[in-house]
Amino acid sequence: MYTTTVNDYFIRSESIKYYSNKVPLPFEPLFYAIAFVKPTVDHAYIEHRHPAFEIIIPRKGLYQCILNGRKIIITPQEFILIQPGDIHQDIFKPDTEYCAITFKVKDSNLLGKERNLFKKNTNANIQVSSFTEDKMAMELYKLLTSIDAYESIYTYYLLNSVFQAFFWKIMVCFSKNLLIPVFVQSTQNEEFKHLLLNYFERNICNKKHIADMAKELCMSESSLAHKSKKILGITPARAFMNYKMQQAVKLLQHQQMSIKDVSAALGFDDRFHFSKNFKKYFGKTPASFRK
Repeated sequence: MYTTTVNDYFIRSESIKYYSNKVPLPFEPLFYAIAFVKPTVDHAYIEHRHPAFEIIIPRKGLYQCILNGRKIIITPQEFILIQPGDIHQDIFKPDTEYCAITFKVKDSNLLGKERNLFKKNTNANIQVSSFTEDKMAMELYKLLTSIDAYESIYTYYLLNSVFQAFFWKIMVCFSKNLLIPVFVQSTQNEEFKHLLLNYFERNICNKKHIADMAKELCMSESSLAHKSKKILGITPARAFMNYKMQQAVKLLQHQQMSIKDVSAALGFDDRFHFSKNFKKYFGKTPASFRK
């Protein structure tokens, strides 16, 4: 999504300001390791309980295993997501190869402790899915498996960043009904915040009403108001005004912009209306703030 600025000197198309709009998710996937396995003989590996998450993606032939007592066979077009506590046993077959990506998921609601993603007593078959139709997921996977693990001391940060993007892409492959409610609810709440912030960014210089906001976000006015109150604790209008006031502080730090210009940039009818709202929020006028 881009906004376009046209003036006497240039035409500038700019994306939303992702960093300023970044909303930290309560669930944070953390890359641990990546391994490439090539069995040389027929062998049933020792049964073990998984201490961490693992994504297994066949690269050649069929991958076979026993997961929680159920035999699983997946093709190179599929992957399986194993979670902590699962009972897993690899069944090695010659002429097969697979990639195993190990990671953890920290939950800020549990003070950094780990939490599983699938509901309890989930059928092992539902932990199998495919991302081959998702071009971005495929490109991220290719990048993730091509990075030289010993390239530099910064390689982990690169791998972790790519993996996090890959994780969020593949999680949409699973039905929300299969995932724990707190994970689904948290991600939906953060998505709402992100959509709202994006809307504020695109319409910062406009005077928008709730009806306009609801229409662009594809929901009814009552649903928007209810969701905003539930997730943010305030109305959509108040959230928009809060955002404008935050931006006003930044703009007022640029001395070359007059208060009238700041007012116009934030979509206020005039500088007096802007000053009244600014004083209501910060206890001083824009002019006093600059001193």
